[in-house]
Amino acid sequence: MIPLVVVVSTIFIMLDRAGTLTETPFSNDFNGVPLDAICRTIEIDLLQQIGETELPEAIAPIDGDLM
Repeated sequence: MIPLVVVVSTIFIMLDRAGTLTETPFSNDFNGVPLDAICRTIEIDLLQQIGETELPEAIAPIDGDLM
């Protein structure tokens, strides 16, 4: 009985931790959605469509992560 309780408890603890990590998708951490980069890309695309020549720089990833 004890091994079964340990396995079930471990599963619930892992599910709780996964839920905690994904409950804030718009934060500025490794698990968040890179809204700044998405918004900058949309801004650049819209400025190109209206014919602007001076465009802002795209946000580059830092160590492979967009923040």
